[in-house]
Amino acid sequence: RQDRLWAASLNGVCRRTDQDNFVRVPFVRETGNCNNLAQDSRGRIFVCNSGGVMVYDAARERFEPAIDADLTRGSFMRLVIDRSDCLWVTTDKGLYGFDGSFRQMAFEALPFYSSDSNIHYLDAGGRLWLCLRSGMACYNTRTRRLEPLPDVLQANADIAKSRPLCIHPYDAVSILISTGAGKMYLYNIRRNTLTAPDRPDFPVKADKFWPTCLFRDSRNNIWMGSTDEGYIINYRDHKLFNNNSHLHDYIGQQPVLSLATDRQRHLWVLAKHSGLVHYDIQSKKAAPVALPELRAAGPYFLFVDRQGGLWVTTGKGVLQCKV
Repeated sequence: RQDRLWAASLNGVCRRTDQDNFVRVPFVRETGNCNNLAQDSRGRIFVCNSGGVMVYDAARERFEPAIDADLTRGSFMRLVIDRSDCLWVTTDKGLYGFDGSFRQMAFEALPFYSSDSNIHYLDAGGRLWLCLRSGMACYNTRTRRLEPLPDVLQANADIAKSRPLCIHPYDAVSILISTGAGKMYLYNIRRNTLTAPDRPDFPVKADKFWPTCLFRDSRNNIWMGSTDEGYIINYRDHKLFNNNSHLHDYIGQQPVLSLATDRQRHLWVLAKHSGLVHYDIQSKKAAPVALPELRAAGPYFLFVDRQGGLWVTTGKGVLQCKV
């Protein structure tokens, strides 16, 4: 909320400064690792590790103990904070709930597993979608009770019987589920429908990549990371291009180097042979952009800024295009 960048690692927590560097933020009790960071509605920064949950003290510039894992007799794994600023912690004993003053208010015995990848998801309705050793669970944080898993999820063996790796929102009504069976699924919560990865309308391209964590950036690109295979990116603009037959026919089989969209719903395409192409999504009309100096510079990447300016990275530097 204060435009600060925090980084969690196996060796602790760092915070980016105005001097464009990182400083380490100490823990009071231990150096320890960091499982994840979370922030509540008041702007408080929390860190969860195996020893408990700590909260950042801005005056002392350190993390102070908030919830001790010894009190629950279990090792802490992940922390999720709901809209009421209640803290939900997964442990090797089960799911614990604490209020904003760190008093325990709920517990549910569930078979969680210790991993860097068991990423859970709290939806807008207060339902916490959980990754267990075998299958998923759905816990309602408002009623503080487990809810039956939707029948369409129970009927799918990859979801009901294999170990889920991570759960992440795709849009306002759907979640992506990455399973230990090596497949991803899209579940629409509102319609109670499940889309398999081999369906033509499946929105994410993962192939044989096994995502263990997902992230959507400010441009709606989906980043998928794994523990041993690096990461891949599903670009929103690439999906827009591939799903548009008119533009695809215009470009043909030539390589597409880069894509970008602006606020006027225009798509800019940098093709290897045709150069820069402008496509109006509304009228479905494509036209080449005559910029001889651009072709000579060896362009390879497009970017549209917040003001709608088109920038091109080339072999001779970065150019701003007046089109």
